[in-house]
Amino acid sequence: MDTRKATALLARLALDPDAAITRDTAVDLLWPNAPLDNARNSLRRTLSVLRSAIGTDVVEADRASIRLIREMVDLDVDRTALPDVTMHDHQEARTCPACVDPLWEAHRAFRGEFMEGFSLRDAPPFDDWMLRTAEELTSRHALVLARLTDALLIAGGTEEAVEVAGHWIEIDPLDESA
Repeated sequence: MDTRKATALLARLALDPDAAITRDTAVDLLWPNAPLDNARNSLRRTLSVLRSAIGTDVVEADRASIRLIREMVDLDVDRTALPDVTMHDHQEARTCPACVDPLWEAHRAFRGEFMEGFSLRDAPPFDDWMLRTAEELTSRHALVLARLTDALLIAGGTEEAVEVAGHWIEIDPLDESA
């Protein structure tokens, strides 16, 4: 994409649980110190760049809001979510050998810290959102690693469990369970 703001807007749209944000939210997030008219014009240009880059049918925008059509995109953050490993018979807080494959898939989809190395020097609200989101996604991945370690130990995969626990320690060195 041509601009870092378009990348930032795409990230914010992709991770919004409601799949839409208001134009005012986007302006406040990406141009917090700009005069309102300038910020709105910048948002229109940024939306144009974003739509050109990923497709006009993937981003919907009206006078009030902007939305990413999530069904049209494949997000790695969706693949790293804790899989539903409670559909078969065991306590919710525990895992079992049948849980191993979906947990491995979630772990393998994790590519590192969210937007690592990315920042917008003139948009502290975006940087704050990005850091909070990175912390949340890292915590979510630590939970996947905890459940995977548990499942591997139950299944007798001690060496694999030690390897996974090593990844868990890397992302959360203060967690005594790891």
